[in-house]
Amino acid sequence: MPLLSGYGWRRLLNATEQALIFRLRTEAQKVPWTIWTLATVYTAVKEEQLRCAEVFEEASYRYHILINIGKHRQERKP
Repeated sequence: MPLLSGYGWRRLLNATEQALIFRLRTEAQKVPWTIWTLATVYTAVKEEQLRCAEVFEEASYRYHILINIGKHRQERKP
């Protein structure tokens, strides 16, 4: 699987956010809006954003490690 660039990750996170918004809108049509519902939706969105940020951070860290390994190997070649 090819590594994603920063732009690729932003597109992926944006698509994830759009899918979440669509899902929330669909669910909103089924449930009457109350303070509890709004709080639950807000919490779910924040948790999803945090999870996406953690995934992005881990992937970015691994990407930079691989880049550094590649540079190190290139430097060692005669």
